[in-house]
Parts: sequence; structure tokens; C-alpha cells
Amino acid sequence: MSSASQLKTNENDEKSHSLTNGSAPLLNGEVEEVCRGLLKTPKRAAEAILFFTKGYEQSVLDVVSDAIFDEECDNMVVIKGIDIYSLCEHH
Repeated sequence: MSSASQLKTNENDEKSHSLTNGSAPLLNGEVEEVCRGLLKTPKRAAEAILFFTKGYEQSVLDVVSDAIFDEECDNMVVIKGIDIYSLCEHH
């Protein structure tokens, strides 16, 4: 693993740990017995947040790469099979 990849992994581990610790009190306030089947929920919540926000750390060039090309078409182009995840209320 390259040093850049290792650094990124360490940053994500730190963020995950921080988010895990932050979500546990939220569960404590809403659930009478947090230990009952919810022990890994703070960790799962942290991983979900990191997954849903990972695009903020990516550049457009890294994501799009060479997928932009000129096309002589005057009609709408529909491309299917692209996953999209959003935390934005209007997407």
C-alpha cells in the first residue's frame, strides 16, 4: 500500500472513530437499552456517513476521468446504470 493510501486509510479510521463515538450518545437518548442488539450501530452509522460523503474528498477529474467526450447529438442522452447517493433533500 502506498504512503498516500495509508495516510487516507488512517484519516478515515480517525473520522470513523470520531463519528462512532459521537453517535453513541444519540442512541443512548432514544433507546432504553443500547446494548440490546445495537452495539455495532454507532460504527455502522459512522461508516455510512463516510460512504455518503466520500465524494467531497474526490476531484471531478478523478471521478470522470476520460468519460467526457464530444457528441454530435441534438437529442437528450440517457445513460442508465449509474449509482447516485445524496444527502441533499432535493436530489
